[in-house]
This record gives sequence, C-alpha cells and structure tokens, in this order.
Amino acid sequence: MAGRLREELTYLAYRAVAAAAAAAPASVAIRTGEVAGVAVGRLSTGRRAAVAGNLAVVTGLPANGVPGASLVDAAFASYGRYWAQSFRLSVMDARKLGSVMDAEGLDNLRSALSLGRGAILALPHLGDWDTGAAWLATQGIRTTVVAEALRPERLYRWFCRERERRGMTVVAAGAGAVPALTAALRRSEVVGLVSDRDLGGRGVPVRFFGCTTALPGGPAVLSLRCGAPIVPASVYQSGGDRFRSVMLPRLEAPTSGSLAFRTEALTKELAASFERLIAAAPEQWHMLSSKWRSAGHTAAGAPSAARRGDGDDGSATGTRAEGSTPVSRPADDT
Repeated sequence: MAGRLREELTYLAYRAVAAAAAAAPASVAIRTGEVAGVAVGRLSTGRRAAVAGNLAVVTGLPANGVPGASLVDAAFASYGRYWAQSFRLSVMDARKLGSVMDAEGLDNLRSALSLGRGAILALPHLGDWDTGAAWLATQGIRTTVVAEALRPERLYRWFCRERERRGMTVVAAGAGAVPALTAALRRSEVVGLVSDRDLGGRGVPVRFFGCTTALPGGPAVLSLRCGAPIVPASVYQSGGDRFRSVMLPRLEAPTSGSLAFRTEALTKELAASFERLIAAAPEQWHMLSSKWRSAGHTAAGAPSAARRGDGDDGSATGTRAEGSTPVSRPADDT
C-alpha cells in the first residue's frame, strides 16, 4: 500500500513540475531548473563526487586533482536545465523549435541516410538530446528510440506518450528492442542511441580522455550488422533558451576482420568523437556516475589501474546491441 502511494505521488509530482515548467516563461523555467540542479548537486554527495571525478579527467587535471566547485555546480545546473527544457517541449511547436536551434552538420546525417541503410545517431549524455530528437522530427527525420522501464509504470507510459507526440518512435527496452531497431534501419530511418554508459558491464575497453574505461558495443554491432553508418552527434545548450546541434561526419566502419575486431575498432572511433563533443562543453556532460571508477580523481584521491592504463571490466566482444543507453530515457541516474 505504501509503495503504491509513493509511486502515485512520484507520478503526480512529475506531472505537476512538467505543467509548471510548460506554463512559466522560458527564462523562469530554465533558471528554476538550474537552481534546483545546483541544490540537488550540493545535497547528493555521492553524485557530486562522481561528477567532480569525471570533470577532473575530462579537463586534464593530474591524478588526485579536484575541479573547482563552480565547474561542478555548472554541471548540475546544466542537468537541471535539461529537465526544465525537456518539460517545456510540450509547448514548443515546429516553428518554435526551428527558431531556437542552430544546426551544424545536418548534411552529414542526410548524407548518411542517402546510402539507403538508415543511420545511427550516437550521442553522449551531453546537453539536451530529447530536444534534438524533437527538432529532427520537424526536419522530416523521425528518430526511433528505446525507452527503458521506469517506475511507476504510469510515469513510464507518460514519458513514452510525450516522446511520441514530439515525433519519436518509441520501442520498449528488452528482447524486442533490437529487432525493432533493425527494422527501423532497414526502412532507412534514424535510430538514436545515447551510448556513453556501459550499463551491462560488458562493453568495449577504450582509451577515453587518457584513461581506460568501457563504452557499449551496441551501436557498433548494430551498424556492422545492418550496414547503417554511425553519425556522432550532440545538442548543446546555448544562451537563453537556445540550442546548438552538432552532427559529425559518419564514422568509417572497418571492412575486414571478425565482428569482435570490427566492433572494437568502430567503438574506439566513436570514443574519439565523443571526446571531441564532450571537450567542447564539459560542464554539459550529464554523467552522474563515475565513468572512471578509479581514475585517480575520487574523494579518496588514490591513483588507479585506469590511470595506469590497466584493464577494465568491459568486454571486447561487443555483441550486445542492448548495451546502449536510449535517447528517450529521461534520466539514467534517478
């Protein structure tokens, strides 16, 4: 009984906050989201330590280095802004989305689609990926995304409905996700995967900002099996209520070697692209768990195997397409 009541209150709270964000002027909603994000970051000591450690690696601090509090606060403010702007998508029509989006590299995506095998948009948790998918729909490009189950189920259904209203095709995570994504690519459509977290612990080991970690092999496997090119991308938060989408040239997939070898090579290419995208705005990287669990930038500050370049727990096989975090998942760490 208590559990059902808690789930109902959670659902009602999300709906109330979303309604308030949609009704408020954009500047008020965004500022409120930023202030709330900073407050949450200061209260959540575990997440704050993880974000600080990630930013230390990305910004090139030496082992045991600690980034300034203002940079960590900026990361949580960006995360709060992401939520506020996601909630405001319900009141942004095609004209409004077009007026606030500065696009760079859309031709790279169209070029990939022109090959006739669909395209995989691979993104890090950077800026505002939900708005990017909604904006693509206004350009006549519908994106298929995966929705991981949330509790309560009523909240999950609401998130799915909202994304479908914004022009996304939503498929449920699980055994049926990969066939659905494959079918979308065979229809020459776009599949969006936020793919900088190795949720299953069996990802591909890569060097990422000078340290060893793992990225999911799912985007690479899906690309190699379907012949669909990978286009690395991000949507940055700009000043005011504006955004800037960046789509890099498609990655060149290896044409020889085993599937495991090609998966590893393509995932390493993706890692290099993610480095470029994240380095452009590290404070907008919403990685709220430690990407390098022992990279020498933790609360304890101990040097680590990752900093030394020793092995990671990621798998080099890269045969699991479901290892990627979906675009439509509203938050991985909540």
